[in-house]
Amino acid sequence: MRDERGTTLIETLIVGSLIVLVTIQLLLAVTAVSSAGDIAAEAAFNAATIAVRTGDDVAARQAAIDAAPGATVILDTTAVGTTALVTIDVPVVAILGDAVTYSVVGRATVAASPYRSNAYAP
Repeated sequence: MRDERGTTLIETLIVGSLIVLVTIQLLLAVTAVSSAGDIAAEAAFNAATIAVRTGDDVAARQAAIDAAPGATVILDTTAVGTTALVTIDVPVVAILGDAVTYSVVGRATVAASPYRSNAYAP
């Protein structure tokens, strides 16, 4: 009984520090995913707006990649407007090995207007 004095304190410190480390990693992961979602949505909106106003899909795709480096950009242009889909892979957890990635998607649709769009002029 005497040899076990202080073991509860040590166990509490070890378990407490593990809980703190896991909580910090979880908060960092949630922050990264949230930030990537905002970036993907903004990049998709910019790409769709540029595609509708200028009709240049290459410039729109480049604008989305400039706003979200490493993103995958898909543009769907019709006579009605343009839909941009931007996908970003976010590394979430990397405690003991390779990072686990989570895909975040930003989608935006911009309608073509005869007054503000050069792409669909008659």
